[in-house]
Amino acid sequence: MFSRSLLTKFTASTKGSISFMMALSVVPMMLLVGMATDYSRVSNLWVSAQQAADAASLAVAVSDLQIPDTEHGGYLTSQQARQSIAQSMVQVNMGSKYASYIDQTSVSSSGVDGSVIVNVDLSIPTAFLSVVGIKTMHASVSSTALPGSSNFACMIALGADGNGITIGGNANAKLDGCELYSNATKSGSIDFYGSATVEADSACAVGLVNGATKVDFPAKSHCPSIPDPLKGHTWPSASTCQNANYTDSGHGSNSTRTYHPGTHCNISANGSVKNVVFEPGVYIVTGTTFNVDAQSITASGVGIYLASTVTSFNFNGQTTFDLSAMKTGDMAGIVVAQEPGSTITSGKFNGGSSLNLNGTVYLPTMALTLNGNSSTTLSPVSQFIGYSIDMNGTTDIRFAADFASAGFPSTGSVGSSVRLMY
Repeated sequence: MFSRSLLTKFTASTKGSISFMMALSVVPMMLLVGMATDYSRVSNLWVSAQQAADAASLAVAVSDLQIPDTEHGGYLTSQQARQSIAQSMVQVNMGSKYASYIDQTSVSSSGVDGSVIVNVDLSIPTAFLSVVGIKTMHASVSSTALPGSSNFACMIALGADGNGITIGGNANAKLDGCELYSNATKSGSIDFYGSATVEADSACAVGLVNGATKVDFPAKSHCPSIPDPLKGHTWPSASTCQNANYTDSGHGSNSTRTYHPGTHCNISANGSVKNVVFEPGVYIVTGTTFNVDAQSITASGVGIYLASTVTSFNFNGQTTFDLSAMKTGDMAGIVVAQEPGSTITSGKFNGGSSLNLNGTVYLPTMALTLNGNSSTTLSPVSQFIGYSIDMNGTTDIRFAADFASAGFPSTGSVGSSVRLMY
């Protein structure tokens, strides 16, 4: 047994007291480190969840614009479908590793402006805090998207595995009251580079936007993919094609080739004449070639439809290029289009020193190269839809999508009329 004097000496001794106090402080220190680690992990997952909720609200808002509400006007998507879209987008964007942390994804709407609200609740397992009985940490995020704004996309790249939209060099793109939209999933889905200048309401890319700091409008990555706005459109029917449905007149610098509406086997005016005129009407090309390269091109009130057999497309007005769409019929508002199922993968559209386009150029399988300079007078509609779109060099083109002012039916472009609200 310890004697009283030995016990007194032990309790009075101060040797080793610091080590004893350090030992006691280890527990709260470890707890603080654990709390910081778990909090950092939750914060990172919160950011991922916010991005997933943003993608979900945009996707639901886009879907709301696909089904017309014939009774009340506007568009509808069933609540069950909206819920399914939101859950799928959140799970995909969170990834399989963290999908199990999602407690609930809910979708609601504001009756005031039709905005879509997506809420995501998470339960995140802890690592260190579980030792003190805190097994999970909870987090919630919310995202609101507004459908039906006045904006439309006047540059659309539909190809998921394409190059998206690239604007570089000294190119100047002015999008008047509309935006850029790219379905490309790559980094650089929309790429602003070099000394290019771009004016637009906004830009939205399924992949990543490169060069967003070069522009002064919202340029968002990880947007939902939008459908082909003209999928299911009724196109004109072809008849037996004619090989030379045109009239030549004049000589030298005054030489003019005037094309007449109808079904053409091929359309080719490559340097043989200085001026090319398309009379008003519908032109259907069922052969392999559309190649027009002339000093000036005039085509007012036309619709040019390329059959799936066309493998070469080049539209080049070296100095003057006036091209406007019809206001009625299957080609109303559309100046150039291609048949679904086409395999042609590239095309060139050159407006020369004076481009005046009033209508939509719809070439969804083509990697489009745009060159030229817009005229000083902005047309109500100047819209390009391609697999991908490239502008570079000294190209200067203005774009617009005011279908009502032009008297054209809208081509849809529904994804462009959806935006996040912050």
